[in-house]
Amino acid sequence: MNQAVSSLSLNCTPTEAKRALYLLTAPPGEMTMDMIKQISSYLKRIAPEAIIRSGDYPRGKGSIDVTVILSELINSRKVMDYFSKALRYTYLAKRRRGGIEYEYRGIEGDLTDIPSLL
Repeated sequence: MNQAVSSLSLNCTPTEAKRALYLLTAPPGEMTMDMIKQISSYLKRIAPEAIIRSGDYPRGKGSIDVTVILSELINSRKVMDYFSKALRYTYLAKRRRGGIEYEYRGIEGDLTDIPSLL
């Protein structure tokens, strides 16, 4: 579990996550309910505010793998930078599309043009 959390693609603090998902893949004979409970408890300790979902995928391969996904991160600079870029791109795309009048309002402006990932 430590390796899965340290391999996250974004440097973040798990306590910033509002949602978390873990997927356990292991041979059917090695996957136990106790293992699933331990992983869930560990994730709840490092992300106490997160709603945690889980999944298991028994497979014949000889290794045990855990994949962790954190979402709805608060105070993540990288996420806010992507969000700002998306707003800017939307503004420029609308401007190029035939001169539609559109006022750039920044992050606190009208966000209806960015699709929700929920």
